[in-house]
Amino acid sequence: MRRFLRFALLALVGSSCADSVIPYVPPIEDLPRPSEVKSCTAAPADRPEALADCGVGGGVFGFWRLDDAGLPAYEYTLDHLTDARARYRHSQSDDRRDHLHQLGNDRVNGVATNDGQVILASQERGVTLHNRIDAAAGNHGGGFSVIGEQGRAWNTAYRYRPAGAQARRTFGMGYVEYVTQHEGVRVTRRVVAPPGDDPLLVDEVVVENLSATMRHLRHYEVWDANRHQLKFQQLRTGPLAAPGDASRNALNTPFDQRVTLETGVLMAEYLLRPGEERPPPGEVSSTNHYPQPIFLASLGEAPVQVYTDQKAFYGKGGPASPDGASLDRQGEILPLHPAWGQPTSLVMRHDLALGPRESRKLRFAFGYLPGGKDLKVLDRHRDPKVDPLTAVQLHWKQQVAYFASPEAPELSREIPWHAYYLLSSTLTLDYFQTLMTPQGSAYLYLHGLDGAPRDQALFALPLVYLRPELARGNLRLIMGMTKAADGAISYAYHGHGVLEHAVAHRYPSDLDLFFMLAMSEYLAATGDRAFLAEEVRFHPREAAPAPGAAGYTVLDHVRAAVEHLITVVGRGQHGLIRVGDGDWSDGVVWQDETKFDTASTIQHGESVPNTQMALYVLPRLATLIEREDAALATRMRRYAEELEAPARAEFQGEWFARAWLRDREDQPVHLGTGSVDLEAQPWGLLSGLLSAEQEQKVLDRVYGDLDQKSPLGPPLTAGGQVWPGVSQLMTWAYTKREAQRAWQSLVRQSYATKARTYPEVWFGIWSGPDGTWSKSGQAWTSVATPMTDWPVMNMNPDAMYLFGTLRVAGVEPYGRGLRIQPTGVPAQLTLDTKLLRLATRGGETIGEYRAQNGGELVLTLAAPRGQKVVEALVAGKRVEVPAGGADQVEASLAFAAGQKVSFAFRWK
Repeated sequence: MRRFLRFALLALVGSSCADSVIPYVPPIEDLPRPSEVKSCTAAPADRPEALADCGVGGGVFGFWRLDDAGLPAYEYTLDHLTDARARYRHSQSDDRRDHLHQLGNDRVNGVATNDGQVILASQERGVTLHNRIDAAAGNHGGGFSVIGEQGRAWNTAYRYRPAGAQARRTFGMGYVEYVTQHEGVRVTRRVVAPPGDDPLLVDEVVVENLSATMRHLRHYEVWDANRHQLKFQQLRTGPLAAPGDASRNALNTPFDQRVTLETGVLMAEYLLRPGEERPPPGEVSSTNHYPQPIFLASLGEAPVQVYTDQKAFYGKGGPASPDGASLDRQGEILPLHPAWGQPTSLVMRHDLALGPRESRKLRFAFGYLPGGKDLKVLDRHRDPKVDPLTAVQLHWKQQVAYFASPEAPELSREIPWHAYYLLSSTLTLDYFQTLMTPQGSAYLYLHGLDGAPRDQALFALPLVYLRPELARGNLRLIMGMTKAADGAISYAYHGHGVLEHAVAHRYPSDLDLFFMLAMSEYLAATGDRAFLAEEVRFHPREAAPAPGAAGYTVLDHVRAAVEHLITVVGRGQHGLIRVGDGDWSDGVVWQDETKFDTASTIQHGESVPNTQMALYVLPRLATLIEREDAALATRMRRYAEELEAPARAEFQGEWFARAWLRDREDQPVHLGTGSVDLEAQPWGLLSGLLSAEQEQKVLDRVYGDLDQKSPLGPPLTAGGQVWPGVSQLMTWAYTKREAQRAWQSLVRQSYATKARTYPEVWFGIWSGPDGTWSKSGQAWTSVATPMTDWPVMNMNPDAMYLFGTLRVAGVEPYGRGLRIQPTGVPAQLTLDTKLLRLATRGGETIGEYRAQNGGELVLTLAAPRGQKVVEALVAGKRVEVPAGGADQVEASLAFAAGQKVSFAFRWK
């Protein structure tokens, strides 16, 4: 009876003032939500891409599930605005709760937030956020809808949603889905980064009328045009961030902003103001003097109104209930105005008359136009028969890697997710004329620079198997960062081709070695000898070749790297390669200045891991380039031989020492003699320096002192931080003698383990930083770099996890090609990448090599340690195996791009 009276009252009131009262909405069903599965099942061994439910490892913030395409997705369920567990350590605030997810294609990154906004980022001429969120300045980012109806308006973004609204947030591969349901209206927004290199995000919006009455709704698609170039800033911690932001905002001062509307495209252009000057577009510059136009396009019918005055649109109602929507006012095109302050919003309105249970679909694109691109890029996104979400899901389903083992079913989900994150981080650089993999996180999105090339080299290792083209892109970047003057590879880059040593990293001593490591993996695994003849300019691009190089070929870059390593980096008094001002560890020389002389250490200090790494890398790359330059190969081998005795002398009986530094009296100080420092152990084991007995002592000491005391894998020192750039090298080192420990190391370093161990730390569940404290799960931080402020979208945990998986599966460069040598643990596994697929079970491995280019290589099939190969087939032909078996057998392959070569072998 009470419900009937309420309906009658509303009907009477509505008949007298229908324009100001929302029609009665009968109770509607709850917003559909996927069920949480708290178990985990491994994908089938013969079809690792057929993922099964695996809901473990979600922490308190949500849970993992399979989306409609059968791909992993993270269902973010925590009400982070009210639940204190969402808070995290941040240098600028004690109460930050914004959690981020990455979308991406070959040109852009989309940063999706748990607040319900999406930021578009790119890097052609310097890292740029095209719609940066700055709520205090009235810039709300956008990527959300506003619904207007009869004098009221509400926002679909979770942060600004109305009281009582139901919401869902899903972080998927290549997309984010936000669903908001309020007063009988459901709005589903799917923002995707479309495959390819189009400089835009596509947003498909479905508006549904769930009520039993006709609804006249106004849909407002909202994005800001808030260009914010992240010009390099050395310090970004705490109070230093605000003045840094102000100086970056001032980069818009030389421009006027012109807003236009034409054929459903709302455009904000940046025009140089009278009297202002700028350098030629090809000149190296830390500032982007050629800012790209930003646009919002309706990919279906034209909008009925557009709104570009940011202040007027939001008005007193703010983002939760913008005046422009609640007051149903007419739109406007701002006249030409100064770009300082970024006063422009890009808002499109569509009027929807929806009958009961009726829905309407709208499609938009938000992006920018880099040089050489025009609005024709929109044409391929207009076809209503092509569903953007389905297209992006199909793309990633075909691009990622897959893994299956019943001994760790959560890795069936995790391996494709790691592959997605690594591949979707790709950005394009104009100056270096390549696509590449940024390190990301606080380096890119706070400091505004990227590097170091050691990271691009590490990323290239798994990319060789996932996407060789992108591995080449990273190698091209490293070569393009090689200074013509002295052959040194720069520590970092920013802006439009600016090289940067970030004050403290002018003389890193490891970059030549990491470049050669990535080059050897690429050449060995792909057989792509033609790459050695490709030309890549030194820096600056117009300069002559670097010392040691006769020209600009990739092989010339190898020559320059060898020359620089031997003659510039050089060796110290103990015969070890010098440490410079960093040897992977940026902080190794920055010890207590009351005890150590930093300047003398940079000049005379020596690196144990650099020397060990050279012993591994130089002979292997020498074998791969010997046909093209025998003299260079000989030089590399001889130098490695000279390093062997000094490196062996660093063995302390159970581990290797870390380095030689200099004290305040300029006397040598031996670092790392009293305890195990992980940085000096993996390469010492991998380089073959020690006897079997000595290797076992190192393995046991690392395991006992580091691994067993850390839930997340081996930290750099006891109780310290876990850095995948080193800890996954240790996973590889374990495979040589301790297969079970290698497998354990891999599993412990998974996101699933991190989420189970530290369920209330949001990062490390679907993305993470490059270093994590083993005893708290928190990101590292420093005065210079507040990693805590952007602790996700760093590619080290993703790339190095894939790398560790490849090594545990037995895939490794060897001689002039690849060696497949199962460790035997786990007993059953399947690994499927674009370049290679293999499955091991029992005493047999079967696989397929999928050539991505023409080339040649030697495929080595090896039995697990202590066993013998007894039968082998390659390309359907039997490989001769000696009676009684052999440790390994070889087959020479020559292939064309697209060719597939099967292989199989048994052992006992």
